[in-house]
Amino acid sequence: MTHRGLPGVFAVGIAACRRRCGSRLAAERADARREERLDLLRQFIRVAQQAERAAEDRDDTQAWKAAALDALDELWVGERMIHVLFAPALHSLARAYVKALDHVLWQEPGEGSLWDHLRGPKVAFLDAARDELSA
Repeated sequence: MTHRGLPGVFAVGIAACRRRCGSRLAAERADARREERLDLLRQFIRVAQQAERAAEDRDDTQAWKAAALDALDELWVGERMIHVLFAPALHSLARAYVKALDHVLWQEPGEGSLWDHLRGPKVAFLDAARDELSA
């Protein structure tokens, strides 16, 4: 091989390295994005559980109202973050779940228990979240 062929060999090697490095960076970004989304869902579900507990333990004291408002504020922030990081379908289900939680926190369910009122929106959201993460 002559010296004239070496630049071509180097160029091919550099291009191959860039492809490998680019693929690795893309995979690392995808992993980081998935982890960010998983953390958001974990936090949202944790706060939703706090709101469910507050609805079940309703006593209309100032401390209870403050805790309920804090949980709802966090849920609405989580719902907006789901809007940013997930597909519109999951965001719609998160919003429906937060609205259902908001309803049972401040009003007695008309018919059935508070769990009957929450079951549909909660399960729909959780199922869609699972599907979104496995896609």
